[in-house]
Amino acid sequence: MQIKKITHFSLPGFEQLKAESQAQGFNFLNRLEQEWLQGINQFSLVGEGLYGVYQEEKLIAVGGINVNPYTKIQVASIGRLRRFYVLKQWRRQKVGQQLLAHILNKHQAYFTEINLYTNNPKAANFYLQCGFEKVNNQHKVSHRKLTHSFPVTYRNLLATDTPFLQTMLYQALYVPEGNPPFPTSILDEPSIAKYIANWGSLPNDLAIVAIGNQQPIGAIWGRQFPANNKGYGFVNAQTPEISMAILPAYRNKGIGTKLLTQLEKAYQQTSIKTLSLSVDKRNPAKRLYQRNAYLLYKEEGTALTLWKTISKEQHK
Repeated sequence: MQIKKITHFSLPGFEQLKAESQAQGFNFLNRLEQEWLQGINQFSLVGEGLYGVYQEEKLIAVGGINVNPYTKIQVASIGRLRRFYVLKQWRRQKVGQQLLAHILNKHQAYFTEINLYTNNPKAANFYLQCGFEKVNNQHKVSHRKLTHSFPVTYRNLLATDTPFLQTMLYQALYVPEGNPPFPTSILDEPSIAKYIANWGSLPNDLAIVAIGNQQPIGAIWGRQFPANNKGYGFVNAQTPEISMAILPAYRNKGIGTKLLTQLEKAYQQTSIKTLSLSVDKRNPAKRLYQRNAYLLYKEEGTALTLWKTISKEQHK
């Protein structure tokens, strides 16, 4: 048995794989073939690859990894396991485990997270046994594997970070479970765009960026809005409204707490006394803010406005 990288689509045995998978109700190998032949996806980006397992030169399994295509603003640090299929007669013979291990060994250095989607209980159990963890409430992701740890540093936003700030604004938009992601055009709507438009041009515009793997991975920022142009978390014109987002691969690592603390410290060096924010009551991030002493100011439907006094004078 050999595992080889697929560089062209002349694959003895592929038709049997495709026919068997279609008989089981799966169409992804047909999509694999069509997208390759049309030049749509040939697993050719940095970090990508498609592999076949051969027994006596006949293909018995296939699987590959792409840069994750299911984030509206593509995040190159996330890999996506795709088009993974093993002929039925070769299952329970560790063919799938060997193929998966080969892909991870060759490609996990390119990514901080490798994820996938399956709703098949047997496949889900296979990935759990191979070291993936179950994921809840994430669009088109059922399982993921974090590939390595990394140090995180924090600094002020730079002018060159402006494109990343736009990515963070999109990531900060909460999508309830089961709902499709927003189109990226939502960033052009005035009620959204104003959170970062002409960043740095308004008094008390402050932003902190988290750096991991030598790239920005998260950000928090605050901006004041006047009473005639309120933000979603408006309290008063003297209170900056804060927004925060972290790339999916880096969440649940304490980065949000540190970003929040860094921004509060930065505002404590100014005349600002309070901060506010808007969070959906269904959003898990709500618990982060509550743990950090943000209190309820207003509730409308599922939207909560929280605020916190950060003025040093309150502690004297």
